[in-house]
Amino acid sequence: MSNPRVMVIHPSTQNSYQTALAMQEKGWLDEFVTGFYAKRWRMVEWALRLLPKRYRALIEKELERRRMPGLPDEKVRLIPFEDLIFVLFSRVKILEGIGGFFPIHRWRMNQFYRKAAKRIRVRKPDVVVVYDTCGAEILKAAKAVGAITILDQTIGHVLTAISEHEKYDVPLYIPDW
Repeated sequence: MSNPRVMVIHPSTQNSYQTALAMQEKGWLDEFVTGFYAKRWRMVEWALRLLPKRYRALIEKELERRRMPGLPDEKVRLIPFEDLIFVLFSRVKILEGIGGFFPIHRWRMNQFYRKAAKRIRVRKPDVVVVYDTCGAEILKAAKAVGAITILDQTIGHVLTAISEHEKYDVPLYIPDW
C-alpha cells in the first residue's frame, strides 16, 4: 500500500488533530471525521468582528483550540450537532443538572460513532485510525470495507486502572454507571 487513504476519527480533540495533520503531510489523509472543528467560515469571522473585543477574544480563543494549522478545511468532515449539545450541557450548570453528564455523553458518542461508521461505508478508506472508546460500529464498518484499523489507546483500560490501584492499595472511586 504505497499511498493509503487514511481516515482519522475522533469526536473531540485528544491527539487526533496531530494525527490527521501528519497523515495530510504524508499525502495520505482521506478525511478527518470529528465533532466540532473551527473551520474558517467567512460568516463566523464577520459575526465575530461585531462583538465587543472582550467577548470576541474569548470566542476566538475557544475556536483556536478546535483548529489545526496546516490541516485543510476540505479534509475535515464535521458531525457537530451532538458535540454542540454535549458542550452546552457540560458548560451550562442548570442543563447539566437536568440531563446529567453521562447520559448526554453516552448519547453523543453513540450518535457520533453511528454517523462515522456510515461515513466509512461511503468513503471506503484503506486505513481507519480511531481512539480509546471507539464504537464497535466503526470497527465493523472498517472491516466491512476491508480497511486496516488502528486503535490509539492513549488512556489505559479501566480494568488495568483497578488492578494497579489495588496492587498499591490506592483507593479508587468508580461510578455505578
